[in-house]
Amino acid sequence: MRGRGHGSAGRGAARRGARHAKDSDNLWRAIRQNVRMDRVCGHGESLARGKFLLLNNLWGARDGRGTQCLVSEAAVGPDGSVAWSTSWDWEGPPDSVKSYVSALLGWHWGWPKPGSGLPIRTADLAQARSDWALELTSSRPGRLNVSYDIWLAGVPDPSMDDLSDEVMIWLHREGGPTPIGRVSGTVDVDGARWELWEGPHPSRGWMVHSFVRTESAAGAAGTERAASAISTSLDLKAFLDHLAPRMPDATYLVGIEAGAEIFYGAGSLETTCYAVSLAGA
Repeated sequence: MRGRGHGSAGRGAARRGARHAKDSDNLWRAIRQNVRMDRVCGHGESLARGKFLLLNNLWGARDGRGTQCLVSEAAVGPDGSVAWSTSWDWEGPPDSVKSYVSALLGWHWGWPKPGSGLPIRTADLAQARSDWALELTSSRPGRLNVSYDIWLAGVPDPSMDDLSDEVMIWLHREGGPTPIGRVSGTVDVDGARWELWEGPHPSRGWMVHSFVRTESAAGAAGTERAASAISTSLDLKAFLDHLAPRMPDATYLVGIEAGAEIFYGAGSLETTCYAVSLAGA
């Protein structure tokens, strides 16, 4: 099943994302004065922000050497959006992920933050949209991807064994990382063109489906700069609809994350606006 073409629709999505970020920035100006900033640096430490949990997930740190911290304003935007940043300095094997610091909605090996609006039966999902505006800065070139990580399961309250599918959406990558599996084709979804990589998780067995933009959301394909600005508005449901025939056991949408997988290098990611809106049928 094909999505829409990637020309004017892609530019329209980018404009919507930019407008949302600008509007949100205007709303934030009044409440950002004298707002407390919180910082965590330990693996698994988190900050609760509205319906989101900001998670300093350094799950692969044992395979390398380095540090990474997460900083966020204590306030939540009037529209429920959050702002946060993370900075890192990692060394170690180039093919192993050291961290995925992210904004989490819903499930992550349990339900750490109530009030997320998840789980939702995939058959009842009427809307799943996300707006994300960020700036990525590199102080020492490395390997990374900026991505969404979406979790699906056959039951509403899954254990790790109940996960059926993991869907990643790579907006940008640097240093040549590739997803799990192999390329199964090139597809048009939500106004952009993507390589679709698919394969089983090497240790857990659930299927991993990764959409990798053929042209980075930060600019031309393969572009790597000292600083890259990304502003996107994604219809997450369009990606799930595209995969529906491939995911017969994905009865429930249980979790949505957005962050950066860091393999090595030094830099920072500053999110000025991140929001997710969900609706059932």
